[in-house]
Amino acid sequence: MPIFKAPTSTREVLAQGYAYIYRAAVARKQGAEKFTRTHHILARRFYNDVMAGRKRIDSLFRMERARLGQELKCSYCGQKGRLSMDHLIPRFRGGPDDGSNLVPACRPCNSSKGSRDLMAWLAIRREAPSDAVLQRYIKLAWRWCDRQGRLDDRLEDSEDMPFDLVALANFPWRSLKNPDRID
Repeated sequence: MPIFKAPTSTREVLAQGYAYIYRAAVARKQGAEKFTRTHHILARRFYNDVMAGRKRIDSLFRMERARLGQELKCSYCGQKGRLSMDHLIPRFRGGPDDGSNLVPACRPCNSSKGSRDLMAWLAIRREAPSDAVLQRYIKLAWRWCDRQGRLDDRLEDSEDMPFDLVALANFPWRSLKNPDRID
């Protein structure tokens, strides 16, 4: 049974995605092998707090600070060495051309993704992103929607956004198998 109703707005999609990432981080920190009722309750509370404005999807600064001193590897497949920088949300789709939108990527992943949206590209590959990549994607989408005054847009009106919120809304959030790379 899903813990959230089907999202109808941009804010709901992003808040649900972030709450699912939070649930996974808590479960992994506890060493859980599967989600419990408590994990679902925590995710629901986190979601309600974001929706009510009591909790914010924080900036990318904490993520970047946590990465300092870590060996760089591809954000998509984990390969080390011969890395380039990839625009998580492609410039072609309107993604910002700044450090917040850049992630290290190996050449094969960078070339394969091209100008596709992260969620669409991973759906083609039948792969799930790491929690860290998904968290960055959601933060970038939240920041973009907030600045554009579009957090309360209906989900069906998100087609012209530089990211695929419908794919995010349809993402299968049931697994605890993503690598523990969340800050």
